Amino acid sequence: MFTYLRRELRSRLLARRAAPRADAGASDDAGAIPAASPAATSVAPEPAPSTSSNDSAPGFRNALALALALRANARDTKSLSPESYKSALRAALVEYLHADAAAVTNANLLLAAGSTALLLHLIRERCGRGRGSLLFAEPGPSRYREVACALGVHAVAVGRADDDLSIDLEDARARMAGASSRPRVRVVLVGHPNAPTGNPLVAEELAWLRSLPQDVLVVIDEGYYEYAAESLVAEAIRRPNWIVLRTLSRAFGLATHRVGYAVARADQVAALTRARAPSVPVRSMLVARLALDHRHELLARVPRTRRQRRRVYQQLVGAPAAESVRVWPSRCDSLFLRVAPLSARESQASVLARRDIVVERLAAAGFRVGAAADGLRVYVGEPREDQRMLAALERTLARWGHGSKRTRDARRKRRFFSSGGSSQGSASRGRDASPRAHASSSGSFAT
Repeated sequence: MFTYLRRELRSRLLARRAAPRADAGASDDAGAIPAASPAATSVAPEPAPSTSSNDSAPGFRNALALALALRANARDTKSLSPESYKSALRAALVEYLHADAAAVTNANLLLAAGSTALLLHLIRERCGRGRGSLLFAEPGPSRYREVACALGVHAVAVGRADDDLSIDLEDARARMAGASSRPRVRVVLVGHPNAPTGNPLVAEELAWLRSLPQDVLVVIDEGYYEYAAESLVAEAIRRPNWIVLRTLSRAFGLATHRVGYAVARADQVAALTRARAPSVPVRSMLVARLALDHRHELLARVPRTRRQRRRVYQQLVGAPAAESVRVWPSRCDSLFLRVAPLSARESQASVLARRDIVVERLAAAGFRVGAAADGLRVYVGEPREDQRMLAALERTLARWGHGSKRTRDARRKRRFFSSGGSSQGSASRGRDASPRAHASSSGSFAT
């Protein structure tokens, strides 16, 4: 991936140097971002992505093209003050947010160098120096616990329901009213949708968040908003203790530039601004502004990802081999799976060890998959790649007897004949034989 990007960058830079330079007599208006020529800012069609990449944000190559266009057309970023670029970016974000909340204004926005930087800023202001604790549910983003550890803040982790992965509200209420040996909870972190599980907040969770006292800050992480197509921004700008975090790193593919923003009530944004949140570099603001102007091209893959996510989920649930894994509906760009135990007596450590084998084999085959909490996270890609991934998943699970009946019968027949008809030899070889079943049969995941 990085080799391709270096080669692409070099070829584009060489092409730019060979092109005739534009007239240098034109000057930019002092209050606007330098305009780019239509030819330079046109976004090339995005090539078919490969799920072998660990880059989970679609549109990354288009984002690279946008950055190169900016470098060619706005070489001198010092000609304008950073406030000019910030004002232009805020105006573009307000326009983008009007799709969910028409009442959003500049006063409701806070920019920072990534949503993680915003999260650090919020927790430091509320819970730093032993002033409070941080509550979140697991499985959840690993950065929640990492941020708490980095700031020395006490982390209170609660569980999730097994059926729909919603927050265990009884546990959360008990922990918030719990022991006095730790600071009281002053920040509650929730994902909408949550990662890696992909589930959005349900009515019971929202009712609990609305019932929290106003001195408890509710931080709603909407990092995967574009894939979920539902938001709480309209309610957040009316509540004194709610704040929504978003990023341009995922669906927009601008992870390199680290542009995040928060949406909240105007007085809360003003207080956070006085506390000096980490600022966004001028070059990143330029790229973010142009990305928002071309959001229809950059986000063209998102609807296709949603449709493919639904197809993969239905294949995992509907196939006879669904007994081998458990999967939940998702609103992210991935699906969360758990490997089913072989028996009621199998330990959790054994299940996790088999999960690690599944992750290792799929990742070695070039698929975008990773371990997540007590399960695995499978990223959705193109239909052909997803079919290959599902077939590889079934072949790996067949190692322990999981998979379709047709696949298991074929494996047993091969072992029987390869051992000369001896059932004992077949059994002994079966423990060491690598699964080679063809997973595209009618009862498999890949249909």
